[in-house]
Amino acid sequence: MRFGLLFLLGTFLFISQNALAQDGMSPKQEGYLEIIAEPEVEALNNKYLYLGQTESKVPGYRIQIMQAMKSEPVLQAKAKCARKFSAHKVYYTYDQPDFKLRIGDFTDRFDVYKAFSKIKKEFSGAFIVRDLVNIK
Repeated sequence: MRFGLLFLLGTFLFISQNALAQDGMSPKQEGYLEIIAEPEVEALNNKYLYLGQTESKVPGYRIQIMQAMKSEPVLQAKAKCARKFSAHKVYYTYDQPDFKLRIGDFTDRFDVYKAFSKIKKEFSGAFIVRDLVNIK
C-alpha cells in the first residue's frame, strides 16, 4: 500500500516537473500571469481602451427643441438654434419614426434651467429631457 502511494506521488511529481520544464516554461513569480495574444487582438484591445478614455458620457440633461416625423422643419429649427444659441452644441438625431432636435450638455440641474428659460422664449414647445451628455 505504501509503495503504491509513493509510486503515485513520485510519478505525479515527475510528470508535473516535466510539464513545467517543457518549452522553457517555469513560473516566474508567485501570482504572475502572462497572456500571449495575436497582434490583431492586441490592436483591437488598445483601440477599445483608447475609445473608452476619449468618449466620456455621463447622465445629464438636454433641452429638446422639437420633434417631427419630417426632417425639413427640424433642420430649419436647427439652423435657427445654431445661430441664436451658439454657446451650446446642437444635436440632430433620428429615432424612428421621429427626428429630434436637442441642445446642450448639462450635468447640473441649475444650469439647464437657466438655459431653458432663454430657449423657451424662442421655442415655446421646448422641454428638458434626461440624456447621456458629453463631458469636456
